[in-house]
Amino acid sequence: MPKVTLLRGISGSGKTTACPCDKDRGCYFSTDDFWKVKNILFDPLRLSEAHGWCFRRYLSGLENECFRIEKDQRDLWVDNTNISPYEISPYILASQAYGYEHEILTIWADPIIAWRRNKHNVPAHVVLSMYQRLLKEELPTFWKHRVIYPEV
Repeated sequence: MPKVTLLRGISGSGKTTACPCDKDRGCYFSTDDFWKVKNILFDPLRLSEAHGWCFRRYLSGLENECFRIEKDQRDLWVDNTNISPYEISPYILASQAYGYEHEILTIWADPIIAWRRNKHNVPAHVVLSMYQRLLKEELPTFWKHRVIYPEV
């Protein structure tokens, strides 16, 4: 059965680097791609628009993979911060609706290191706030979840 893996972590934690997926096969979805595809600079005021764009692409990917005549059982990857359950749950519900298993993969990183290497110049106080939320957020116990610690 194909699987959806939801990458989760603060900005600069190494989610994209840790993703063992083939980003060119059409099964990789990231809000970061919004800025690349639209050829515009990152704008935090457009984050909601970017997340909606990513989710629509994800839904299309699920549908296209699920209704292929010759399924090759490709996995799908979602590379967003996904700190809170409310950010993750639409992806999980959609994966279940289309018959995909899911797994949440939290990439744990020191917030100072993550802040230094984040690509969107997210301010240190925002990265620290994400980190503090990540420490407090509890995922439902019935969601498959594992944590990895990337090398520094």
